[in-house]
Amino acid sequence: MKAATELERQGSRIKGHLEGFRHHPLSYTKHYLVRRFRFEKNRALRMYASGRSALGLPLPIRLREFEMVAAYHVAQDSYALQQYDANVVLIKAKHLDQRLADLGPDYGWGEWINRLQSLTALGDHDTVCSPGNVETVAGLVEPLIERAVEEFGKWDPADLRPAPQGPRVSIPTEATNGTGVNGSHTNGFDGQNGQYGLVIEDPGDFDSIRVSRIAKSTCAPHEVQIQVSHAAFQFKDVLIASGILSNSVVNVGMECAGVVSDIGTDVRHVSIGDRVVAAGSPSFRQYVIRDENLVFAVPEALSLDQAATVPTSFVTAAFSLEHEAKLSEGDDVLIHCASGGVGLAALQIAKDAGARIFATAGSEEKRDYLRKLGVEHIYNSRTTDFAEAIRADNNGRGVDVLLNCLSGAGLEASLEVMEENGRFIELGVSDSYSTDSLPDHARNNRVSHVRIDIDALRNDSPSLFGSTMRGILSRIESGQLEPLPFVTYEFDEALDAFELMSNARHIGKILLRIDPNYSEHAIERR
Repeated sequence: MKAATELERQGSRIKGHLEGFRHHPLSYTKHYLVRRFRFEKNRALRMYASGRSALGLPLPIRLREFEMVAAYHVAQDSYALQQYDANVVLIKAKHLDQRLADLGPDYGWGEWINRLQSLTALGDHDTVCSPGNVETVAGLVEPLIERAVEEFGKWDPADLRPAPQGPRVSIPTEATNGTGVNGSHTNGFDGQNGQYGLVIEDPGDFDSIRVSRIAKSTCAPHEVQIQVSHAAFQFKDVLIASGILSNSVVNVGMECAGVVSDIGTDVRHVSIGDRVVAAGSPSFRQYVIRDENLVFAVPEALSLDQAATVPTSFVTAAFSLEHEAKLSEGDDVLIHCASGGVGLAALQIAKDAGARIFATAGSEEKRDYLRKLGVEHIYNSRTTDFAEAIRADNNGRGVDVLLNCLSGAGLEASLEVMEENGRFIELGVSDSYSTDSLPDHARNNRVSHVRIDIDALRNDSPSLFGSTMRGILSRIESGQLEPLPFVTYEFDEALDAFELMSNARHIGKILLRIDPNYSEHAIERR
């Protein structure tokens, strides 16, 4: 577009496209959003793309649906921001005058560009990368809605909510009457029956994430109560908090470590005071209740924060590669997103099996980290060049096993590199295949396909989950495997942790330290 070209020519700090941004920008109460969203045709809105329009937009469409589709592709994985060049630039309202805020469709691009350039050149803006926040996404996708109106003449109108003033975590001064994270009613708080926990009052709005007073449940005969020390984040937590994965109950935090504080009458394998690690949700709270089959003793050599990195990542990696793919010595395996929790666990599992490892990561920093671990064949996950490079590095051969979390072109390129009788293990929630629906070349090579749902394994086959987890802990205790690297956030920094996870800038795991002596006070995001 002319606007993008002119911005580039002027050397503006805002890079990329202002595609679809053809009318005046909206003026919000406190902040002002400049939106840009470059998308691949029929790709960025893939969830609703069914050949219904060039944009992939089903019409009419509710704004909430549109927000969720866009948020999904912005926040879905560590490649979305680069793949679709999604970003939001925030300009303080005090720097805007009425003339700019009320631009009409006949207002010249040149004057608008000059004004925008002068503001950004002075540094009077912040670049915001928190696409999981639906309010932010609403501002991001508004130009696409305008374009949809322009091309198709209609959409089901709804009001955009104001841009957020700045996310914060806060504690209400009075006990909340309503539903906590686990759906328990919270009518009051005392040292015996209450606790503090993370609550998402309005899924889709990160500004509604709060540390709040919630009820503390008691154990059933087969259950264990744990005073939580550390809980780990999964990307699924971001999808739930963003409202993209809708549950009747908003449960976040799927693994934790701590000390047993109470046990049911039928529990035999742990005792009060034992250090344990547990799977299941919710976990971002001072106390959790777990079925005894999902509670495991922590080896003496492990700290509680190290133990919290283990359950989901290692069980996913071990179940995928050992149980499903039957990975063995001499196999060639491609592990995508290898610097994340599951990826780093999978590297250890594959090395232990004697497989030849090919790995991808999304930034030079992450690839450098993998090199320091001794991984020889490392590629950029944000392009599709890895497919050709793997064959070049492997004497024209592809891989026997694919542990995949990519979507779109990355997924298609990955399937191209699969060898005959290859095993395709799919993680994540996008672009799903079945064995029968694989591309022709994959079916012709008799590639098998398995989708891993670790939550279903935990809930439906707790004995299998448990035996896998106990095997992992035994191998960690013997030094065969190692816990994952992690970064720790405090209870009152939960929102920052959510944002780090949504932008996938971390290596390994993100932990939330749960303070047992947490006291009531209002907390601004740092």
